Amino acid sequence: MSRLASDGLRERNDLTLLATVLVWGVNFAVLKVALVDLHPFVVNSLRFTVSVLVLGGVYVAGQRGGRDLLQPLRAGGWQVIALGILGYWCFPVAFIVGINATTAGNAALIMASTPLWTAMVSQFTGLERLGGRAWVGLLVAVVGTAVVVLGGRKSRSAAKR
Repeated sequence: MSRLASDGLRERNDLTLLATVLVWGVNFAVLKVALVDLHPFVVNSLRFTVSVLVLGGVYVAGQRGGRDLLQPLRAGGWQVIALGILGYWCFPVAFIVGINATTAGNAALIMASTPLWTAMVSQFTGLERLGGRAWVGLLVAVVGTAVVVLGGRKSRSAAKR
């Protein structure tokens, strides 16, 4: 691959990452605005419809050459089904109910703490071994998140009912 092509690919990847950050950055505020007028499950239904159309289209477009669209399901079986239920039913329901119950800032901060929880779960399941400094960092981050979320403004956000 030539240097020019490599630079173009790198630039495209950077722009894709930037677009992802922008979409996730406005996600919480947009959802709060939508929740003013719509029930949380209606908002989720709209989100899923758009997701299925966009991501389904991307998936099908990427499966050129007669590849089997159901191959991941056949290869993973029940694991794919279990992850699908967890990731595409349990999480979105908890996410939209949580967004509806707090401010957009609190929701974003809580979601940003996901790596903390992942590290702790990985430790307790034996997938990772955290050292003493990692535990101190985790403790400071979790306590800091809790202080901001629990001790923040007590008034309800403008987008609350």
